[in-house]
Amino acid sequence: MLQTNHEIKKVVHRSLSAKMIVKRMLFIFVGALLMAVGLEFFLVPNEVIDGGIVGISIILSHLTDVQIGFYIFVLNLPFFFIGYKQIGKTFALSTLLGVIILSIAT
Repeated sequence: MLQTNHEIKKVVHRSLSAKMIVKRMLFIFVGALLMAVGLEFFLVPNEVIDGGIVGISIILSHLTDVQIGFYIFVLNLPFFFIGYKQIGKTFALSTLLGVIILSIAT
């Protein structure tokens, strides 16, 4: 029997233990910090443009002298809301955590 998208989401999104949540948050934190290090120490000083939202943020930061982190956060907001509506709360909160850490670190 065919399952609807809503039924499939229920199967995919299982409840996680506290240990798994902390582990996921730690990996997101480390990943965002590594991304910030790459941006601040390699891409931006060497005037290399990245793709996507980060690349647009680098360009806007260069043009306006506003910090990259501000643009990364603001430009990711629409994608956060779309992800929340389409994928769910777990994805949205994980994404928000990563974007906030990346924005602060840059």
